[in-house]
Amino acid sequence: MPRILISVLMTSVSLWSVLPAYGAEKLPGDRTGRFWKKDWKGEPRWFLDFLRYGVFWGTDLRRAPGNSIFGHSFYVEALKVGCYKGENAFGIIGFKGIGADMWYKPEYVHDYKDYLFRLSSLLPLWYERILWRNSWNSTSYYIEGSFWAYTEVFKESYFYYRWKVRVGPYVDVALISSFIPGHLFPLSLKVGVQWIDVPNFLGAPKAIWNFYISFDTALRYCSLRRVFRPPKGIYISLLHLTDADGDRLLSVGETGRVLLGLANGADKVRVPKVSVEVKELEEAYKGYVRIDVKTPRASAISPGDKSLLEFEVVPHIQEKLVTFLKDFRFQFKLKVKVEDDKGFTDEQEEAQRPKERQKPSTEVDPLPPVILVTSPKDGDVVGKKVRIEGVVMDNSQVAEVRVEDVPMVRSQGRGIKVVPHLGFEVGDEFHFQSEYVPKAPGENEIVITARDAYGNETRKVVRVVYRPVLAPKTKVWAVVVGVSEFKHPNVRGLKYADKDAISFYDYLRSPYGGAVEHDKAKLLVNERATRAGILKAVKEVLKRAFEDDMVILYFATHGMVDADTDELYFLGYDTDPTNLLATGIAQSDLERLMRISKAGKVVFITDACHSGGLGITLAMRGHEEVARFLTRVAEAKDGIAVLSASSANEFSQEGERWGGGHGVFTYYLLRGLKGEADFDADGIVTIREAYDYLYRKVAEDTAGGQHPELKGNFDNNLQLGIVR
Repeated sequence: MPRILISVLMTSVSLWSVLPAYGAEKLPGDRTGRFWKKDWKGEPRWFLDFLRYGVFWGTDLRRAPGNSIFGHSFYVEALKVGCYKGENAFGIIGFKGIGADMWYKPEYVHDYKDYLFRLSSLLPLWYERILWRNSWNSTSYYIEGSFWAYTEVFKESYFYYRWKVRVGPYVDVALISSFIPGHLFPLSLKVGVQWIDVPNFLGAPKAIWNFYISFDTALRYCSLRRVFRPPKGIYISLLHLTDADGDRLLSVGETGRVLLGLANGADKVRVPKVSVEVKELEEAYKGYVRIDVKTPRASAISPGDKSLLEFEVVPHIQEKLVTFLKDFRFQFKLKVKVEDDKGFTDEQEEAQRPKERQKPSTEVDPLPPVILVTSPKDGDVVGKKVRIEGVVMDNSQVAEVRVEDVPMVRSQGRGIKVVPHLGFEVGDEFHFQSEYVPKAPGENEIVITARDAYGNETRKVVRVVYRPVLAPKTKVWAVVVGVSEFKHPNVRGLKYADKDAISFYDYLRSPYGGAVEHDKAKLLVNERATRAGILKAVKEVLKRAFEDDMVILYFATHGMVDADTDELYFLGYDTDPTNLLATGIAQSDLERLMRISKAGKVVFITDACHSGGLGITLAMRGHEEVARFLTRVAEAKDGIAVLSASSANEFSQEGERWGGGHGVFTYYLLRGLKGEADFDADGIVTIREAYDYLYRKVAEDTAGGQHPELKGNFDNNLQLGIVR
């Protein structure tokens, strides 16, 4: 393993040392792509002006034998095409037209003569030399001309007098200042001289030298190229996490290496400070998994220079779980923040996720499928009914799975969280669930067979011990929801709803709460608690629960009544209060899911009557409607217990004085379940004991302002907590 790590590091360092300018080559974990921006400066491009229109004022530079002044003047260009290469540009114009009033005064005539001037040209050519520019402005030298231009000068009064027409060349030389040239409507200011071959009339010269000033705009399509614009400070240019076996997942005892590249985009020396935060992707592993990071130290970086740092990521798991989770793969996210001595900060994240699975390309598959059974384990003592859960993995495709010779169908696969090292790339997973009834007291064998698409078969036997005197094993399922932050601006957030939910989830995962398995307890807080996510989680646990199981639903959020339908909705993170039908969690949806579930016991704990939750443009949450809804849920079917934080006409209270920041209801609920509510000292906290304790403590601590309620048709001895 050390040799592999050294090889990976040396390869990375060598690549870094020969890396050309920013963005020229891409290393794994390169983060410079976010600084490549579309910019006109210094990059080749082409453009097409569909239509350009401008106005100008001009006068003839020569006075003898006459002087002409252009007034009320305009010009039009259609389909102007150009290509910029470095500092030079050239192109062609489809059509150009000039129109003006020309005031002409011969020397021997005392009053002005008013004439009209027209110029039309097809396919004139142009060239432009950029003198100076940045991303929004440029100054350039411009020349334009055509060997074929149709020019006419005529006079209009009471009678129509047409003067001579000439076909000849024209030349336009100017200085141009262009604004936002790479945008849809660029603006240009021009100062220049036009030489135009015009008809000779009234002694005027054959050609005029028109000095002019113009202003124009265009309808433009421009092809822009990207340029590298680093920030004016120290930023993260490389962030890459590797492991020894290259599967992009850290296992128990394996150390990860992080390559962190820093670069200085400022014009002075900067000193960076690096901080690293670990974010666990799986909330269910909280409290059992720890990932240590040795934060690196960085030295000063000169302007334009780079620095490569390396540090370790070391995963840990509780010792008592190492034997059971020896093949555990850690999934997490690293958040790296760098701040220089001038206050500039940059943040990037790196997720440690498994590689995408690929199908094997060989036509011959000698490997049989692998059967993993998560429940029951060999030697488990069971009752009259056993639930079987597992997964079959193969490098090609799983064709068939049988339990006791009964064909299985694929399930959602929520039960497998541990991925062992199998020695091959997994191409297919077949998750299955079934029920088994022991044939006789004592040891029973459960036979599971699997076959892949190439005919390879595997057989696995799980032995369980059936003791009829034991009650069926009860499993606990839970969905815990806490929403303190809401996406809609008219919904004010709650202070401690998310913290309450996390604390209750930690209790369920602890020995006091029955050590609920991580795949049977769902935690949804804030942005994860969307309408779709909540309904999906509730549906899954209610669907997977059997008659002997208990389901706990915990909701800490706002409740709101639809004025049109008089139906109560719980608010998720993405709920729009003005469109509850499409974005809220309706009472009817929860009632229906509970009614059709096989679960024999459902405990619905809700804290949804906080005051001042909604903006002034919306109706405040109706606590009476919440109470009415909870009564309906409790009556949906037998076995449902509804424990609410407050009674009708009351609001739930929260504050820092309850455990440093909790709702008073959840604060005393957790204290009661951990032992204070065990009035008969039998080591078990029942739902009736928990309610009696809650009612007394909450009422006392709120001066009679809040009274929890318990409704439903349930067994008062229903167990909620174990006192250790």
